Amino acid sequence: MQYRVQFLDRSDNVIREVRADARSARTALFQRGVNRACPPHGVRMRVLDPYGRASVSRNLGRELLA
Repeated sequence: MQYRVQFLDRSDNVIREVRADARSARTALFQRGVNRACPPHGVRMRVLDPYGRASVSRNLGRELLA
């Protein structure tokens, strides 16, 4: 399956988008690749399935200075 992974900033603007082929968005290989592609100023990640629906959306767990 082809997934699109979007990294968002604090204003929910897409700052990077990568494509990933995987059977599931929960596999270790998929997650390792996503972690490698994550920009340093990304705050949230959204995984879109081949139909454009968000299958996973989560905060990246970084605390930013205001």
